[in-house]
Amino acid sequence: MENVVLINETFEQRRQMIETDAELVERCKAKDVQAFESLFMRYQARIYNFVFHQVQDAETAADLTQEIFFAAWQHLSSLRANEAFLAWLYQIARNQCHNFQRKRRLKTESLEKSSFDTDDVGQTVWETPDWSKNPEKLALSAELQTVVEQAISELKEKHRTVIILHYIEGLEVAEIAKILEISQGTVKSRLARAREKISDKLAKYEDG
Repeated sequence: MENVVLINETFEQRRQMIETDAELVERCKAKDVQAFESLFMRYQARIYNFVFHQVQDAETAADLTQEIFFAAWQHLSSLRANEAFLAWLYQIARNQCHNFQRKRRLKTESLEKSSFDTDDVGQTVWETPDWSKNPEKLALSAELQTVVEQAISELKEKHRTVIILHYIEGLEVAEIAKILEISQGTVKSRLARAREKISDKLAKYEDG
């Protein structure tokens, strides 16, 4: 009897491994929780990584990741048959991060106005992200790497997002364009602008 259970479990695990996102999504739409758990296990790490590099806090990133997948489960019916699940999931993640950062910014501004009379108090403090998995990472000294990471954290949200998706998540320009619902030309333009900003920071560091 135990052998039968093990065989069934092995078959189920193999079936989940070979099922496409589209097949799992169809099962999810029929309220198959196990299918959604498979999607969660498949993409949880990637979504967490994206969120963490946006909010720069492990606990917040974990909470937002849970919220993102919960929102995905609730709104699966809106996912079109020809739409890629991962791209759609990144859209939800981007929106959740944007809403979180907007609320944090409003809270910070409110505290500044009510408690302080200076411009340099209460601003959002970013931790430096971990770029160890970035295949294009240069062999930077610890100090210079910190400058690069700080420069990235100071980018505008639209520029920081494309940098994270392209260089950290490893997505192609076409994929990013679909996720952000912008043209490929706009993605390339934002990447170029972001790299320019980072280069400016590096130039100041080298001059100093």
